[in-house]
Amino acid sequence: MPRKIQAILFLLLICLTARGEDFLRFTSLGSDDGLSQNTINAIYKDHLGFIWIGTNDGLNRFDGKEFRIFKKSHSGKNSIGANQITCLAEDTAGNLWIGTWQFGVSVYFPKADSFFVYYHQKGNKMSLQDNAVTGLRFYTPSLLLIGYSNGSVDVLNIRTRTVSHLYVSPAERTYNLFRTTFVKDHEGRIWAGSRRQGLLLLDVDAGKVHKIPIPVLFYFSEQVGKIIKPVEINDMAVMDNRHLILATSGTGMVIFNTENHRYRQIDLMGHNENLTNRFNFTTAVQKMNDSLVWIGTMDRGLIKYNPKNDTRFYFNTLNKNTNLSFDNIGALYKDDHDILWVGTKGMGLNLLSVQTNFFHTISDKNTHPELHFQSVRTLYKEGPVLYVGGYNKLDKVNLQKNTCTSLGNYIPYHIVTLPGDPGHLWIAMESYNGLLRLNTAGNSIEYVQPNTLEKIEPQAWLPYFRIQPFGDSLFWLGGRNGRLLLYDYKNRKTVRMFSAADTGFLTGTIRALYLTKENRLWVGSSSDGILVLNPYNYHMINRFSNMGNQKDNLHFNTVYSIVQSRNGKIWVCTDNGFYVYNDSTQSFRGFYTSDGLENDNVYAAVEDNKGCFWLSTNGGLSYFNPIKKTFVNYTVKDGLQDNEFNSNAWFSDSTGFCAFGGIHGVTWFKFDDYVQDTINVKVLFTDAFIDYKPLKSPPSITYRSSLDIPAGTYNVTIRYSGIDYLNPEKIQYRYKINNGRWTNLGDKNE
Repeated sequence: MPRKIQAILFLLLICLTARGEDFLRFTSLGSDDGLSQNTINAIYKDHLGFIWIGTNDGLNRFDGKEFRIFKKSHSGKNSIGANQITCLAEDTAGNLWIGTWQFGVSVYFPKADSFFVYYHQKGNKMSLQDNAVTGLRFYTPSLLLIGYSNGSVDVLNIRTRTVSHLYVSPAERTYNLFRTTFVKDHEGRIWAGSRRQGLLLLDVDAGKVHKIPIPVLFYFSEQVGKIIKPVEINDMAVMDNRHLILATSGTGMVIFNTENHRYRQIDLMGHNENLTNRFNFTTAVQKMNDSLVWIGTMDRGLIKYNPKNDTRFYFNTLNKNTNLSFDNIGALYKDDHDILWVGTKGMGLNLLSVQTNFFHTISDKNTHPELHFQSVRTLYKEGPVLYVGGYNKLDKVNLQKNTCTSLGNYIPYHIVTLPGDPGHLWIAMESYNGLLRLNTAGNSIEYVQPNTLEKIEPQAWLPYFRIQPFGDSLFWLGGRNGRLLLYDYKNRKTVRMFSAADTGFLTGTIRALYLTKENRLWVGSSSDGILVLNPYNYHMINRFSNMGNQKDNLHFNTVYSIVQSRNGKIWVCTDNGFYVYNDSTQSFRGFYTSDGLENDNVYAAVEDNKGCFWLSTNGGLSYFNPIKKTFVNYTVKDGLQDNEFNSNAWFSDSTGFCAFGGIHGVTWFKFDDYVQDTINVKVLFTDAFIDYKPLKSPPSITYRSSLDIPAGTYNVTIRYSGIDYLNPEKIQYRYKINNGRWTNLGDKNE
């Protein structure tokens, strides 16, 4: 007997929201991610949540992880009519209507996974006017408006499959892909905009069309200057209950009053006549809300327009204030989650949401400001000024003024301020330059060479890696070969020194120093584990290293940093996980990639105001909840400088500011801007396999509530996708069969 299996999937998505708009950061998708082609003409989200993308070479269905591509088959049977997709619409039954450039309109029936094609038949006046379809919109559930590149308009009754020609354009057929846009205003009137016919008011019920003249100023040439010409519309949208906003060819934007037909032209060239009309060429428009309209341009990226105060902000690669993949915009689309989808003419798809702007990045290119070097080794912040140290450079970044000044060619590894020396930074130098004392007011410097108390003639300048303040006039200083100095910086003398030559002391480089609330100095080595020291009597309290004896659960010898949380626990960042110390058992408990950590190479841990940790790793940033023992991971896709961070390159302060440095700059953020939510997202079944053979009988698995399993079946595979387009990799799945127990699947979608 056949068995019936019903699976319920539950999934969690950890997301972040943010404030700020100094840099417009996108998630990009292209042919390398599975998109059929990188020139985007149309974008649409259907009632199930799938995103459909029309390109110059195929129709794409995107579920957040994978693309399914539809192309015309060689036989022409049960396939889309043509591969160059121009526009998309959906009917009330959930069928997708597809305008093509070469072969009319195709309709896709997803339940049956089949197509039907409407096309122009020469000599048949009841067929479509043309095959070059560039606009679609449903006027009623049964009447579909069809626009053509020359501005003509047809009405297709999808129930009777009959066509009427509402408007026959006097313009000849064009071989350029000119979009026709249909919008419905607040009074229910239908407007059509096109390059060849400008603005039309359609009375579909009466079968009449009224052409609205809109003469606009056009910059013809340097010799001729500006001339008056009819408006050419590339796209349009309803701006408010009285106005349309028109994106035009070479004449900027036009705000049109639907009541009195008055209009206002917004010249994007301003007074700069040296600019070409390409700068005035707006290609797409998308209203987000009453105070935000996005405008796409031919080669100047995106314009953020506020119609309430008439302000405009330009985001493009020339201004270096966005990572938009290309400045030539082909399509804009707002989905039901307020994600802006940006299709480009040749460089794929871009997604924008306020969620992606939580992280701020400063690097040596394409950011404002720009660093004078690439890889960041150390960070320190004082007021609005962030000091950034790299290989052979030290920069001073003013976060309020967005400026960056080079302070010189140094190799800093750690920067601190000392309680007994206000107005100065002390910098441990990774090169053989000892210490640097920097006057923050005048940027004057002093080199300091601590005496190591060793018999070195002459006394060598040595590299140092960590400074730990101790009292009002002392600090502990970590160096190579196990050197640990207690230095009196007021009197410029070394009080005490340890090194690998001392019995039981650490070898390797001392890069981690931390003075706990209990006045214990934790010392971490690059190759020899941890030593705990009484900083007053210099007695060694404890020694931890990975010598093959696992009684301490110590699986590391390389220590990058040590921190004590507000509840008094000691946490250790290593090259093999993130560890917490249990004082009662004098042992460690480690957290690894198997527990959800992004990467086992953990450089730094910063505790936020909720008692959770931000961890910098070689695979991105991880947000760790020590109570729930859960990780949320973020990568370069979320706006980080890179996935790889650097040791010692981290900073946080009492204001909630936090920064991490890596191989391509600095990523910084505010704790208060981070909002972590666990939400349910919609899940869709995408594929099914019975004994490794794909399920082909209709309806498709997406539209089934149950699946009959033939007797004798050995293997059933079901693929599914949680519909979240910004953070699909953060979705966690689990399932149960009938009333059984939940089984966790992690991020596996099969």
